[in-house]
Amino acid sequence: MGWQVTGYAKGKGVKESVKGIMAGILNVDAAVLDDNLEVGAIREWDSMHHVMIITSLEKEFGIKFQREELADMENVGDIVALVEDKAGWTKQQ
Repeated sequence: MGWQVTGYAKGKGVKESVKGIMAGILNVDAAVLDDNLEVGAIREWDSMHHVMIITSLEKEFGIKFQREELADMENVGDIVALVEDKAGWTKQQ
């Protein structure tokens, strides 16, 4: 839990940035974070770490998730897509 948001996304694509942030918080290799990996599917991804992921992504990308959007975050791919949409990024960036 010593991970800190420090401009991780700068110069990287959204997917790579989101997975890197998540891997740091969950203390797992980013390769484990397949797009279809669901919340809670691995022991490290508990509710406390999920909240840490959400708040870190909000801080890192300068976005704010709405309550309804949080309910739609079912897997890594959903989270990446939502961050891309909210941050106004495309997959080419």
